[in-house]
Amino acid sequence: MKSKRITIADIAQKSGYSKTAVSFAFNCPERISRDAVEKILKIAQELDYFPDPMARNFSLGRHLSLGFLVPQSFDISMKNPHVVDVLRGIGSVCESYGYTITCIPPLRSSIAEAIKNATVDGIIGMGLEFGSEVQEAFKRRKLPFICIDAIDEENVISVSIDNEEAAKRQMTEALKRGHRKIAVISLPGAAYLSDNESPTVAPGVAAARNRGYLKAEKEFGIDTPFKTYPVLATKEGGEEAVRRILKDEMPTCIITMSDIQALGAIEYLEGKGIRVPDDVSVVGFDGIYHTAMGKNLCSVDQRGHEKGKKAAEMLFEIIKGNEPENKISLIPFTFEEGETLKDISGSAS
Repeated sequence: MKSKRITIADIAQKSGYSKTAVSFAFNCPERISRDAVEKILKIAQELDYFPDPMARNFSLGRHLSLGFLVPQSFDISMKNPHVVDVLRGIGSVCESYGYTITCIPPLRSSIAEAIKNATVDGIIGMGLEFGSEVQEAFKRRKLPFICIDAIDEENVISVSIDNEEAAKRQMTEALKRGHRKIAVISLPGAAYLSDNESPTVAPGVAAARNRGYLKAEKEFGIDTPFKTYPVLATKEGGEEAVRRILKDEMPTCIITMSDIQALGAIEYLEGKGIRVPDDVSVVGFDGIYHTAMGKNLCSVDQRGHEKGKKAAEMLFEIIKGNEPENKISLIPFTFEEGETLKDISGSAS
């Protein structure tokens, strides 16, 4: 027979204190005397009582959890080291506040519904596209929200790097080393793509980085933009893009918008006997410091862990009622030289 669950009413009856006092002993001990707290907790231990998290959170008026909207499906997102790095940063701050993290599925058709039903005190999103339904869901829930990489959106608090400037630096490093046959492996324009949609460069991170590439090309007198191959930020995406690239023309350099794409590209090239960087250079974007085929990846370090920490810290401040002075918080980036970008400026390209 299933034993009866012990409740605060049982503790109140045995201790002689009210149910309110028992609740305070667990949730707001400073509101009753130390003696009362000690007696109530001792009786709770004797009765083998475990507080019901849902009841506790209801009494506090909080869920004690932050929501994290991941860029694609969980399977795809968790394969991307940059997303994991961001999540680590968020998690480190949540731990210090005694909070958990709730991952919210990114099904495009039901993002608004997911927001409406999320049992969280605030949400951090990555690459979220702000349609009217999503905006309305946040408005109705009155949930504090911070987006990582959404600096193009109006009235959205965002943590990001300067994606345009970072991409310009990425392309400039290749161009100043003599590369003129360059292929770009891009990100899908929107993070929440359904299976039957074609990835295109739309407003957001992909577009900002594309603007940076175009600026660099213009400064070097290149009139025709380099061809772009949009794919998901996965190793498989990098492999797929390289297959398409090699069908068109052999480049001297491949620029990617994520390290995981770069790793897929390098492994595919090396598997075909095409040496990196001797035959083709590859430049990544994320700064996860992976090595591929024994080589340190040349990449833009956008400090995902720092972005996650900053976003979580700002969100907790908003939860406490402190609005940030600036809606956009820019995290600095650096360019890591690595070993996968060859200087061919002294030879024909």
